[in-house]
Parts: sequence; structure tokens; C-alpha cells
Amino acid sequence: MNISEATRIVKERQDAFLRGEMPEWEIKYLKQAYPNAVPDWLRMKANLQVRIRKFRKQYLAVIRVSVRKANVVKRFGARDENSTLKKQDKRISKLQRQYSKSGCEVILSWSDLADEVAVAAKCL
Repeated sequence: MNISEATRIVKERQDAFLRGEMPEWEIKYLKQAYPNAVPDWLRMKANLQVRIRKFRKQYLAVIRVSVRKANVVKRFGARDENSTLKKQDKRISKLQRQYSKSGCEVILSWSDLADEVAVAAKCL
């Protein structure tokens, strides 16, 4: 086994732990064999959840601006949607790129985050 293969295996197990898919017996083994691994992973999971919350707020803010702008523009039709909301579309795509780079997709995918924000935006 070379270093890249070992790294891949550790990354898979770490992702399984972060998603909550790791069996209890494996967590007990890790606590005995590597006492610092589980606390480090728990800290990492907490940091990722904070990042996800920040991305959720930013995404919801962009959606709110889009809705506000759509209500303010007097001649807002189906053909004007692309030009009127172009900045908001760029901001959403930028957020998506930042989200994929941040590593938060291990816990929550972008499409699931977008669905949550869409449900929250409908409640407004």
C-alpha cells in the first residue's frame, strides 16, 4: 500500500464519520488506536456546520434580494428575467463554487442546501 492509497482510505473513513455513517465498533476502535482522531474529527464537523450555516444565510440573502428586485421592477416579465437578475445569478454561482471548495459537501450537498433555502424563502 502506498501513501496515496492510505490517504484515500483515511479520507473515506473520515467522510463516513462526518456523515454519521461509521459503525459504533469502528469508532470505539479508533478511540483506542488513535485517541486524537475522533476529537479532531468532531471539531472539524462543528466547523463545517458553522460554514454551512454561513453559506445558508448568504444564499438566503441573495434570494431575498432577487425577490425584492423582482417586485420593484415595474416591467418584469419572463423575457426580462435573465437580464434583471443577472447579478444575483452570478452571486449564486460564486457561492456554489466557494461551497464546493470549502469541503462542506461531505455533510450536505449543494442541491440539498439549495432546497432548504428555497423552502425557507417560500416561508417569507
